[in-house]
Amino acid sequence: MDEVELLKKLVSIKSPFGGGEHGISKFVASLLEESGIKTETVPVEGFGDDVVAYLDGKGPTVVLNGHMDTVHLSQGWTRHPPGVSSRVTGYTDSGALI
Repeated sequence: MDEVELLKKLVSIKSPFGGGEHGISKFVASLLEESGIKTETVPVEGFGDDVVAYLDGKGPTVVLNGHMDTVHLSQGWTRHPPGVSSRVTGYTDSGALI
């Protein structure tokens, strides 16, 4: 799966803040495991699961932290955020996904 298809898939997974992140954490863990990376999911009460990945190696340890959740739909929105995935088309000249 290339970067554009990965982005489309990630934004299409509903992951509302406050306990709805299980689907996206499962997807991320599976993606890492398919690449041969050891993972573990750690339940965080009221929020969902954190994904922890382990890479073999020597030297300093690096911790990467990011958000997998989204927000709930709000009054006045004209489309559901996962609809954005149909607009992701490729890269700009600077390398940004569009």
